[in-house]
Amino acid sequence: MNKLICKVSSIIPTTIVPTKSLLFSNSAFRNRYNLLKEAEFWSPTDVIAWQTDQLSELLIDVYQGVEAVRNHWVKAGFNPKDFARLSHINDIPLYDKQFVKQASDGMFNSSFPKNKATYRFTGGSTGAPMKFALEQRQIYEEKAYFYYIWEKHGYRIGDKCVLLKGDKLASAGGHRLHEKDGIFNYLKLDSDYLVSEKHIDIYDAAIRKYGAKFLFGFPSSVYLLASLYVRTNRKAPQFDVIFLASENTYPDQINFIKDVFGANDVFYHYGHSEYATLAFKYHNNDKLGFVPFYGISQLIDDKGKEIQTAGKLGEIVVTGFSRAQPFIRYKTNDFAVSSDYESADYMKNYRSVERIEGRIQEFIVTKDERIVSICSMGAAHFEGMNSLVDTQYEQSEIGKLTFNIVTEKESHVSELFKNGLKIKIEEKLEHSVDVEICQVNQVNRTGLGKKSMIRQNLDIKKYIG
Repeated sequence: MNKLICKVSSIIPTTIVPTKSLLFSNSAFRNRYNLLKEAEFWSPTDVIAWQTDQLSELLIDVYQGVEAVRNHWVKAGFNPKDFARLSHINDIPLYDKQFVKQASDGMFNSSFPKNKATYRFTGGSTGAPMKFALEQRQIYEEKAYFYYIWEKHGYRIGDKCVLLKGDKLASAGGHRLHEKDGIFNYLKLDSDYLVSEKHIDIYDAAIRKYGAKFLFGFPSSVYLLASLYVRTNRKAPQFDVIFLASENTYPDQINFIKDVFGANDVFYHYGHSEYATLAFKYHNNDKLGFVPFYGISQLIDDKGKEIQTAGKLGEIVVTGFSRAQPFIRYKTNDFAVSSDYESADYMKNYRSVERIEGRIQEFIVTKDERIVSICSMGAAHFEGMNSLVDTQYEQSEIGKLTFNIVTEKESHVSELFKNGLKIKIEEKLEHSVDVEICQVNQVNRTGLGKKSMIRQNLDIKKYIG
């Protein structure tokens, strides 16, 4: 169904397809959207009861149908019949991506109809991609979460939106750098050509002609587009709201994007490929709240205990509600700082964190073996860097860091510039790391077009704890 929609959407005029009617005709989308609206009035007790019911049923089903997880639980002495209240979730043993990979087909629920499942791969940003199964309903439920939250920021289903999410339009034939999605009313832009100033006229004309008030994309791609306007001394088109997705966001990066495009707000979220957790930015601050109906999200310390106090760094552990292939007490290798913030609006029952510090490989190891979050580097946006096309850190040795920079084709930066940049980065890291500046043709991205701010080749787990 999704493949058919994607194929048809590029050839159907936007005015023919009623986006809202199409989405609400799908029961998974409609039921999840209505749940979110209804739950705005729920009490914390109501939410806990809902989660407990969902998890109780799931645990029994998984125990009966998922061999690898059942064996894992039996070995640890856990029986789902003993699960009586939500706090008992901490009795369930943890597992991680390596466990899922080793279990392979043993992770699939034998009692779940295969014709109602779909297969996906993780992005592979920290290694080889992992194949896993989803319930088909989750695809449309995912859309419900985002359209629900976008509406809270002024978007209405069917509004025009510029999309920068790794679509490889030119490589698909026809040398197109943009195309319209007639079903969801998106103007898709090819992210691969944002590094060259010669394409700015094409991008700029398409965006202005489309006249969208909203921009949605990977932070790194939106940042590249903003940088392209700055480097070419052009006034960028203005957007009311910018939605960022699928990569970590950094304060300096967000402020730069917001200033260039004149946005009233830059909204972002945290999620992962496995469809087991989702967190949205609050309206009044930069904290994130985990959606309790998407999954159950926890923070654990290095001893595996759930963190209950604010201001502590912990690994994000998630429990999704998929029956096709469960992710129950699944260690994400992503880290966040705990918070005790509670909002008074529709997100009042969401679990808050101060910030997502990044994936486990998005830390820098200093000379004295401390770890520093890449977030502290401000997305590598230092003064005088507007002439650069793209950047990425890389570390393969303790206390040493390479900063890869990309310039326009055949353009070379001076040693004076490199030395100045080196000094600024080392000062930012309080001289705990030796920095080398390296000019490269391009930085590393995943097959889906996502970029990590750092390629970390060290095993960070050795330095946590």
